[in-house]
Amino acid sequence: APIFERYVPLSNLEPETAVVSSHKSHNLEPYTNLLERYLAGQMSDAQFQGSYVNMFRDDASLRSSEEFELLSKLFGDPDAYHGGLHQLVPATQFVDMRGAAGTLLEQLRAL
Repeated sequence: APIFERYVPLSNLEPETAVVSSHKSHNLEPYTNLLERYLAGQMSDAQFQGSYVNMFRDDASLRSSEEFELLSKLFGDPDAYHGGLHQLVPATQFVDMRGAAGTLLEQLRAL
């Protein structure tokens, strides 16, 4: 304990407060910006899919289950053993990608 206390500063936050404030700090803006640009016609289906998949794959944020479920709904979970991004449907074969993107944008804004 003395060594731990020497190197780890004491926190005056209650554990519940720390978890709540940490959760609120997660930023969905990169996803909403990308979705808005796509829905405004600023990129093709393939460009959007590539950008979204790479952003999701590289996202190191610790997200709530609700956020993760929403973000993975569009193209899948990159870490799933079966049915992950390795089985990605090509953009040209994705049924109503714009509709799915619009629905996701609404859901992300509601969080």
